[in-house]
Amino acid sequence: MTMKPNMPDQDSAHPLAPGSAKQAAIAPLGWAYFPVGLMALIGVTITIVQYTQSVERAQNQVETAFRDVARDRILVVRREILEAIGIVQDIASFFEASKIVDRRDFRKFVGPSLKRFPGIRKLVWVPEVSAEDRSEFVVSARESFPPFDITETGPSGEPVSAQERPVYYPSLYVQPYGSNKTDLGLDLGLDPVASALLREAELAREPRISPGIRLDGDAEGKKAIVIAAPVFIETGESEGKADPTPTAIRGFALGVFVI
Repeated sequence: MTMKPNMPDQDSAHPLAPGSAKQAAIAPLGWAYFPVGLMALIGVTITIVQYTQSVERAQNQVETAFRDVARDRILVVRREILEAIGIVQDIASFFEASKIVDRRDFRKFVGPSLKRFPGIRKLVWVPEVSAEDRSEFVVSARESFPPFDITETGPSGEPVSAQERPVYYPSLYVQPYGSNKTDLGLDLGLDPVASALLREAELAREPRISPGIRLDGDAEGKKAIVIAAPVFIETGESEGKADPTPTAIRGFALGVFVI
């Protein structure tokens, strides 16, 4: 007798087979969660968009604030530079109007500027002195300051008597003196920044400003500018003319400012 395997009844389908009763029940149940999922997705999307917009607004506010601060700082720096130029030019004009300016005259003249402008590091009168006039110049300077000499920086960093050269640019008057006493007599013709600035000012016949420089010994690393204004003297040939043109350089008013 041959045994035949039990075959599933075609009328009794698998419970999860398509079209079965359970499958029919599950389908509506899945669709029932669809609105909830959609709402959650929309909520997450809105949250992300709002967060992105808030970040963009914050960045825009920072950029706007930075631009405002930068613009204000530029205006402040511009005003300070113009004031610094005015101070140096006033010193130059003072020397142009006076045949003799002694140490006391210089100190009194620059005193108000030192009080008004806290960024001043030093104000200097720098005459041009030829090698031929050096001895006479030093003797004259020692009448008001006996230790005076035309100096340069020695190997150890201390001031030493300047070596012979065709022309010198010594710091004859320096204010404030207390913080710049070692500069008195120092030949600025050996300083790369100062010497280039003096030449430019003489050729241009007007004040010149250096690029920003770092001050020696300044722990804060602040930057400063140097301003030089030339002072000319009228030669014998130009005297008596309706519009005399100064042809000989007398010296330079110089200032160092932290801006």
